Amino acid sequence: METQVKKEFDGKLSSEELTELKEKLTNEKEIRKIEYYLEKYKSHLSGYRDLVGDNLVPDKFFLFNLKHFGYLLENDPEKVMSKSGMLFRRHIIRPLIKKFGPQFMSSEQVFENRNELLLERDYRTGEILINQDLETLKGKIDPVTKKALPDLGITLPKEPVIWTINHHFKDDALASVLACQRSIYILFGSLPQFYNTFDGILAYLIGTIIVNRKNKSSKKASEEKMIHALNLGADIMYAPEGVWNKYPNELLLKFWPGIYKVAMETGVSLVPVVHYIYDHTQKIDKENNKIHTVVDEPVNITTLGLSEKATLDYYRDIMATWYYLMMEKYGYAKKYHLDIQREEAKKEEELEKLTDEELKKYYHGLIATFYNELVASDQDLTSREVALRGFNNAISAWEAYITDLMDTVDRLDTQAETTSHFKPKETITAYDVYKDIAKLPINEQNKDTVTYARKLVREYQRNDFQSRL
Repeated sequence: METQVKKEFDGKLSSEELTELKEKLTNEKEIRKIEYYLEKYKSHLSGYRDLVGDNLVPDKFFLFNLKHFGYLLENDPEKVMSKSGMLFRRHIIRPLIKKFGPQFMSSEQVFENRNELLLERDYRTGEILINQDLETLKGKIDPVTKKALPDLGITLPKEPVIWTINHHFKDDALASVLACQRSIYILFGSLPQFYNTFDGILAYLIGTIIVNRKNKSSKKASEEKMIHALNLGADIMYAPEGVWNKYPNELLLKFWPGIYKVAMETGVSLVPVVHYIYDHTQKIDKENNKIHTVVDEPVNITTLGLSEKATLDYYRDIMATWYYLMMEKYGYAKKYHLDIQREEAKKEEELEKLTDEELKKYYHGLIATFYNELVASDQDLTSREVALRGFNNAISAWEAYITDLMDTVDRLDTQAETTSHFKPKETITAYDVYKDIAKLPINEQNKDTVTYARKLVREYQRNDFQSRL
């Protein structure tokens, strides 16, 4: 079987891209500038879409950001950061971000008392459950009042650290910057967001290491850049999931091994930063939809003596545990407005006939009023009733929720979003086993097996929200 070699980007707009830009951009000079930068940085790109995402027409910040920050695409660490730049950010930019950063967030951020989260409580009354083992909570609760002791915070080493964050809502990056207790460089993987929005300017000021997730050399160079930054004395902020978690049954996605490789080479510690927010789309007002944040003790994985996989699983469990504890405390069903016209809910066969754009419009219309008001009723709602909110089934409800969530992104790159989560090579799923069987033509001998395989493959593809949405 002949191996297909991936063609390198030639630095030119495709005929389709050029046609669309000419139709929607009246300024020929802008197109020539775009072509100039594509040629200049072609070795770091797989195509024009790397920079603009799904919307081919660039934003007003695009050419400005490329002119001033395009050099961050370079793979040479010494070309993209310096000791003087690091010190400028630490002493000048960091204090400004701490002071004014909260004003830019859609929701208020609350830093959690870890001792409080470890107490098992009745979520309705807040009372401590008497059947829990209080012996395990020595030093975390007052033995007389049974109340949680104050959280005295974490102890940071003098050396640089890698702040690892979970990644799943619009303000998570800024919330993480505010949670990091020192100046940091962000590993930034969304080029369309960086080069087309004001976020890119803010990220540059904070400190940014650019990684193009579609370019193999850029991914490799990102590890070298992180090591260089740590050696300069800077901390790193890293989202080991890579992309937003879109699975309904995963607390956190599998972690990319970059943090393991960098931490093992440099000996630095990892610091868990975990956020929980009730409504990821952030349509609920700030008062009722706070960002709950846990900052936990540094973990030096070089002392664990575990394999790469075991280390990543262990560290992921630490972060997932805090996420679960916050979800348990703050994620119970809330009585939000359910004024949905039932006749609007379409049947599955109708949904399958809609185009992607029609489906998106339908979902938005169906949940438009959901987040605005509290339910005007004393009747209790179950979590399932709140989650389904008038949909035919849980899959349709989750599709609508994720569709609405992704609409909060200013610049979306669907290809990157659906392919950039970590998939361990050694993992074999039922889909891997049955996908080839499902392609076989049906005959009398194999009809039951092939029919079953096709059904299983369809179900797997529909439930693989991370790759599909």
